[in-house]
Amino acid sequence: MSTETIRDTRYEIGVLTGALVKVDAYRYAFPDWTVTHIPSEFSEHEIKYEAPYHPLARVGHIAEAKLVGDRTAATAFLGVLDAAIDGRYDTTDLVAGTRRYILCTDTLQLLHVDSQPEGAEESYIYLEKPDSVEEWLGDPIRGPTAIRGRWVEVVTAISAIDAIDFEKPPRVIFFRTRVKMKNFTDAELFRWLEDGGREIVTQTAGGLPIAQASSLYDKSTPLTVYRQDDPHGSEREILRYETWEHLPPTELLTFVYGAIRHEVEPWLVSLSEPIA
Repeated sequence: MSTETIRDTRYEIGVLTGALVKVDAYRYAFPDWTVTHIPSEFSEHEIKYEAPYHPLARVGHIAEAKLVGDRTAATAFLGVLDAAIDGRYDTTDLVAGTRRYILCTDTLQLLHVDSQPEGAEESYIYLEKPDSVEEWLGDPIRGPTAIRGRWVEVVTAISAIDAIDFEKPPRVIFFRTRVKMKNFTDAELFRWLEDGGREIVTQTAGGLPIAQASSLYDKSTPLTVYRQDDPHGSEREILRYETWEHLPPTELLTFVYGAIRHEVEPWLVSLSEPIA
């Protein structure tokens, strides 16, 4: 689809999430699209036990499970599911030329290491959402003392569906953002915690989000973003900043949640194309 056709069409995104910050990231990246928050109450705890270990396969599995698990609520919220009658899809409310998508994301953080705890086989450690600040502070493997001065990677999966044509299955795309942690002091860490960080730690993979905890990252080193279309395929560099002191928090959120316009827009639009 050409850029001209994209611009002449009305586009809508429903972001299925319990975190408004994700919606903010997509509204920032897609200012000329209608971006709607779809509240999600789907619990991912059971999914995590079933998800594959491989990092991209894992976030892809969780993102798609969230999307499928909350699909009925999402479509009803957007007004494209006539569930009260017979479950048939009703798109009569849509303006001609409208394209509507529902998406869901999942994120984890990886710490790349030279050696692993006994029994582990990979060269990375998962940094998922900590259960508590106290537990995170005392964790010698996944806590702040383990990651300071190290390279970490934010792995994000976006699962999306065409919210008008439900004959098409969900599709998934992956982004990987690599950055280096600052060799921050305990004083810097606790200052950040007292300035509002305590409320953020348990809501974020790894505890220290790039956007809200950017003061604890080394912005004098490169920030690089890669795209993958398959969890086991090759990665392609799509963005690189040699330094990133100038990047505002909202733009950093677009990397974390995959709201990277020049990559995601054509991918979403392709969901509306006929299945070969």
